Amino acid sequence: RLDHTSLPPDVARDVAEIVRDCFGVDRVPVNDPFDYGDLQHRLSDPSRPNRRPGFLLEINQNLYLDSAGRPLRDRIQTLRGCVADLVERAAPLMEHAHD
Repeated sequence: RLDHTSLPPDVARDVAEIVRDCFGVDRVPVNDPFDYGDLQHRLSDPSRPNRRPGFLLEINQNLYLDSAGRPLRDRIQTLRGCVADLVERAAPLMEHAHD
């Protein structure tokens, strides 16, 4: 389901594509299972003054913890790099999302 409450649809699609590419996953659910949270409401709601375009990224713990809940340090380092890459590539999209 694509609601795009805080981002224009084309920007949301572009961000999802960047996430797929950065994290090497085939599927990036958008607004599933959550479609709008408190942070998005306070900071990104298009009807609010001084809003900032934004998105939330939920990272499945299976990507950085083993089955006993212990951190997988090499995966954590990889995720840090992925998040940094995502922020760098998505930043220009956010600058133009509220034009």
